[in-house]
Amino acid sequence: VGGVIYDDTSIPINFRPEWDNQYTATDFGQSDPIPSGQVDLFSKDFKNPQVLRTSIGIDHKLPWWGLIGSIEAIYTKNINNIIYYNVNQVPSHGTTINPNLDPNEGSVFPDHRPLYPYQRIESVYSRIIYGTNTNKGHTYNITAQLTKPISKGFSGTLAYTFGRAKALNDGTSSQNSSQWLYMENVRGLNHLDLSYSDFDLGSRVLAFLSYRFEYANNFATTLSLVYNGQSGQRYSYVYNDIYNNEARTIFLNGINNEGENEGNLIWIPANINQINLVENDINGEFIGTKEEQWAKLNSFIESDKYLSENRGDYAVRNGSRLPFESVIDLKLVQDFFINASGKRHNLQLTLDIFNFTNLLNSEWGIRRYITNDALQLITYVGTDTDGKATFNYTGPADVEEVYNVSDVGIYGSRWTGQVGIRYIFN
Repeated sequence: VGGVIYDDTSIPINFRPEWDNQYTATDFGQSDPIPSGQVDLFSKDFKNPQVLRTSIGIDHKLPWWGLIGSIEAIYTKNINNIIYYNVNQVPSHGTTINPNLDPNEGSVFPDHRPLYPYQRIESVYSRIIYGTNTNKGHTYNITAQLTKPISKGFSGTLAYTFGRAKALNDGTSSQNSSQWLYMENVRGLNHLDLSYSDFDLGSRVLAFLSYRFEYANNFATTLSLVYNGQSGQRYSYVYNDIYNNEARTIFLNGINNEGENEGNLIWIPANINQINLVENDINGEFIGTKEEQWAKLNSFIESDKYLSENRGDYAVRNGSRLPFESVIDLKLVQDFFINASGKRHNLQLTLDIFNFTNLLNSEWGIRRYITNDALQLITYVGTDTDGKATFNYTGPADVEEVYNVSDVGIYGSRWTGQVGIRYIFN
């Protein structure tokens, strides 16, 4: 209660079902200033999400092998989507200072992101979250597909889809404060830019092939393969800029002094002069020379396609992607059937192997993820005596070293199998 762990078992804590008769901090000997806490507000004309969606599709039988060709396009435009602001935050009062250390080298460091005073307008409240609507954001998907209807036991499909999705806020949390808080940004959490959505599809290839053959009058075997190849998850590169040491006694409010989240998108340095690397970490421990840190950071940037192509600029939210994923699933069906008393009786045995790719080779069928879709790449240490932002880099030299491997259920990287039995009569 009130941020204090309550362990006094001498006072019974009985359930209170009344909404207006709940426990407060004063019931347990703690202070409970009133008013206090977080306030959640909505605009009086707030609307549930609404979209305008239109689609067009064409199916046509082609002159080859009975193939059917299809093309479909879907476009979705936000009419009313959610967006949140913290109206208890004092606006920015300037911009961050640029560590433009060597202008003679031609380096330009225009990181003039807003600098916040880390103050509340109404000090008795923490956040005052205001929910309203935005019409910004859109999605489109285009699919081309070939289908082979079943003929002589064969059937199959091959499809390619490209999708793009842009959003201000994806609205993935159950709490208003989290909707506002966990959004990667450059200009501050109250000033989000239209960016790639967490659900941006990219490219997807879907292929299906099945063959069924009957034999010996009472038997049939079906073998099916499904291939799913798709672009990896989108993610952002941010500063590790709310830093604490092991004793949890040193805290920073981030490079923009907003002090709310670890979602400040990085400036991608084009050369060593565009980042003020320092030899000691926040605890004063030596972690390597500026040149040693830069060598690893520069190698990492070069290993990432997005970072290497966007040096000398801010990273955008969800600008990077994980590697392309390829997974094959297999299904084997064995039927035993007879006709008796005017009915067909069928005993069916099935074997499913999900991520059959991984069964063939442990290096195949790998599904990767980045925790919370954001990688804390560079550590913000603070400012030096000249007021310049200082940084450490202690990460790997290659982007392949930062991915996590998903291993959850049938959607994980580990192959799984299941068997089934079914009796069918008709």
